Amino acid sequence: MKKKTVLIITCSGGNGLLQAAQAKEDEILAKDPDTIIIKRDTMVDWMGLGSLGKFLWNGSQKTGNVFATELQLKGHCLVEYFTTFQLFFFMFFILYKNDVDRIIDTQGFGPKAFTRAIRFVNWLKGKKLFLEKVIIDLPTKKNEHFFQPIRRLSKNDKPYIKCVTITPLTEKGETETEFWKKKCKLPLNNIMYEPYIVRKCFNKFASLKKCEEKMELSFYFSSTEEKETMKNSFSKGSIVFKEKGDKFVFSLDPDDFLITILLGSQPSFRGTIGYVKKIIELAKKTKKKIYLFIFCAEYKPGKKTLFSEISKIAEETKDFPNYLSIVPFSYQKQEHIAPLLYRSNQTITRAGGGTAMELIAVVRGQIFIHTESKKKSPSKKDLLKGIPGHESGAAEYLEQKAQAKIVNPELFYSYMSKNY
Repeated sequence: MKKKTVLIITCSGGNGLLQAAQAKEDEILAKDPDTIIIKRDTMVDWMGLGSLGKFLWNGSQKTGNVFATELQLKGHCLVEYFTTFQLFFFMFFILYKNDVDRIIDTQGFGPKAFTRAIRFVNWLKGKKLFLEKVIIDLPTKKNEHFFQPIRRLSKNDKPYIKCVTITPLTEKGETETEFWKKKCKLPLNNIMYEPYIVRKCFNKFASLKKCEEKMELSFYFSSTEEKETMKNSFSKGSIVFKEKGDKFVFSLDPDDFLITILLGSQPSFRGTIGYVKKIIELAKKTKKKIYLFIFCAEYKPGKKTLFSEISKIAEETKDFPNYLSIVPFSYQKQEHIAPLLYRSNQTITRAGGGTAMELIAVVRGQIFIHTESKKKSPSKKDLLKGIPGHESGAAEYLEQKAQAKIVNPELFYSYMSKNY
């Protein structure tokens, strides 16, 4: 029998898009390990944007530049206009050559080019292919970088696309049918609802209740320098750990209070530092054991990075609270991030699509969504202005569906001072 061939299209402009592609690959191989998976990255493989595209996107994420992020999203349609032909060509070529049986797309570019290539291949080969468009950013009215290209599809193209998503955040009195007709000009039978679009390790925790047992968390380090930097930081506190080869294993009791800061694949430097300083202030006022785990992206020895700055703060803070342990860590596999989020009493994150889905699936504690707004007493409008458009919609989704709170370091400190 012919092995099934699945084409998965993703994009390097956003870690959530890559995670969604991985989630779909995991799901497919769990059902049929013999499936042939073909993966393509539109930005790198087909559009020729490669390193430049990733550099611009990652740069705006690191600096917390909301304007630059939104500018890139608004330029989405312009880029797609100039690359429509090449996207059509690459899609047609790969479908025709590899006799593809299923097409999954986790990124925003090219629905017009892709559906037309699909129609052409269906005509030539007598197939019944369609595009499974995985909308990884939460379905809200602000998710325009996904919705607008779909909305612009012709009447003949629309039967060849299915949107894979979760239930949308509708306006008061608005039905789901009305939402999809307005935002995508698609009928409800073109929408495929799934519970969560998350990687397989997150699915393991999705059905579990709040953790009330002792739990171990493991984090790898890639060099002796990284190991020592981590150890110098968390050793000032009381966290129980052991070293096993190239990883630390941390042991947490049920009453230990765990906070995780994970501000995207390219974390905001200023925002992360702000939260760390405020949590140190809070920890000086309590005798509760607090373990603070912070994602710091890549470790670069000898350079000023978020990783080195976090460790420096821990080492140089006067009267460092004994009950606080700060654990900076670099990129980890999903099997380490999933249990961390599940065990966290509090998470401080961005509202990007992949992260938002994973938060809904596994977090049992309080969710805080980071805003770049610097105002000390901001209105709701001010808070949302500090979050890129599509992510601000996701933040509102999390507020309503998961009781999340939108904060900056000052607001977080004010909230926690009243609730510690």
